[in-house]
Amino acid sequence: MTDILIKRFFELDAQGKPSPDGQQYLPAGESMGVTSLGMNITKLPPHRLEPCNRGKHTNQQEEVYIVLDGHGVIQADGYNWQIGPGMLIRVGPGQERKFVSGTKGLTILTMSAIQGNNSTDLSYQTSAL
Repeated sequence: MTDILIKRFFELDAQGKPSPDGQQYLPAGESMGVTSLGMNITKLPPHRLEPCNRGKHTNQQEEVYIVLDGHGVIQADGYNWQIGPGMLIRVGPGQERKFVSGTKGLTILTMSAIQGNNSTDLSYQTSAL
C-alpha cells in the first residue's frame, strides 16, 4: 500500500475558528499524520505580533520557518530581519524571537524537531512516472 497523503491548505484541520482579526493556526503535521516532527501553518493578519510568542524553547527544539505568503519581520536580540516568500529561517533552541506581519499579513510554515536528530545520509530512489 502506498503511504502518500496530499492535501491543500484549505483541507487542513484548523485549530478553532480564525480570531476576529483573522489570525489562524493550522496543525499541518497532525492533519497529515506526521509523527517525527512538529509542523504547523500560522496565518497572521496585517500588522500582528506572533500569536503564540512562546519566547524561549524549553523543550530544546530547533525550528525552521518557511515564509509561504506575505512579508514581515523576525525580531531577536534587538535585531530585525525583513522576511518574505521563499525565505527559510532557523531558530535554535533557547533563542527568543517574535514575528511581526506586514501590511498584507504573513503566512509561515513551521517545522520543529529535537536538535541533533537530523539524518543527512538519505538515499533517494527515482522511477519513471
